[in-house]
Amino acid sequence: MTLVDLAGHLAAAEDEQHRWRLITEFLEEHRHEPADVRPALLADEPPGTGDVRWDVFLAALAEHLATRDERGAPAWGAQRRLEIFWFPFNSAAARVDAVVHAPASFGRLGERLQRRGVVGDVYVIGGAAMALAYDARRATRDAVLTTAWYE
Repeated sequence: MTLVDLAGHLAAAEDEQHRWRLITEFLEEHRHEPADVRPALLADEPPGTGDVRWDVFLAALAEHLATRDERGAPAWGAQRRLEIFWFPFNSAAARVDAVVHAPASFGRLGERLQRRGVVGDVYVIGGAAMALAYDARRATRDAVLTTAWYE
């Protein structure tokens, strides 16, 4: 499955739970592809899903997977940005899970963000880590959603 295929499935999905299952399926398939095949799965810009949050998520996912394979992120992702905050897993349980299970690299990210006066939230759900960083001002346009899949 390519990111273009995934975007089509996300657009057709009826609820958020189904979308997360699709993301998990894509990550599992991507992981089992040979390293020389994986870049092609991310290369083409996916069409809009009908929800800018998922469109930005796909760009962040492509960047993360390309970086993990020691490749540059697809150029198409640089233009995708959120204008409002998105907290896909904003519950007390998710926050506790993030603190307990977040990879050390996310802890270091939080420390770097704090030194810069930036607020960052990290969420870990079933092996997928998500970080949302934004300027500490009350209203901001500089939100960044980052994802990581770890085992």
